[in-house]
Amino acid sequence: MKKKIKVMSLFSGVAGLEQGLSKDFEVVGFSEISRSASKILKKHFPSVPNFGDIKKIQSGDLPSFDMLIGGSPCQNLSTAGTRTGLKGKKSSLFYDYLRILKERKPDHFIWENVKGTLSSNKGKDFLKVLKLFTDQG
Repeated sequence: MKKKIKVMSLFSGVAGLEQGLSKDFEVVGFSEISRSASKILKKHFPSVPNFGDIKKIQSGDLPSFDMLIGGSPCQNLSTAGTRTGLKGKKSSLFYDYLRILKERKPDHFIWENVKGTLSSNKGKDFLKVLKLFTDQG
């Protein structure tokens, strides 16, 4: 029997990506603070814990995982948003995703975001994201 890839999901929302994963993946934890989204997570994944606010998560408290997934809030990166970029209050939560990535060093990760990430701060924000991810190996 093939070993399933264990997935930790940050900024989970209603778990659209997670629900689309094949049977080769097992979601072992979420980080979501929206009450309505959390209710949906509980309905679709009743036995998977929601660790809540990413700013309060200690990475050592998370279960073992092979893949980290998530899309940090995009409001400050979006062309329809404030365009304050990674310095914005919501989009700066990207650094908490990076913190968990650094501390846990999973084999794989997926970070998704909006098209505006490419042009935020004249492209400097996306270059910073690429550099920070590259620095993680």
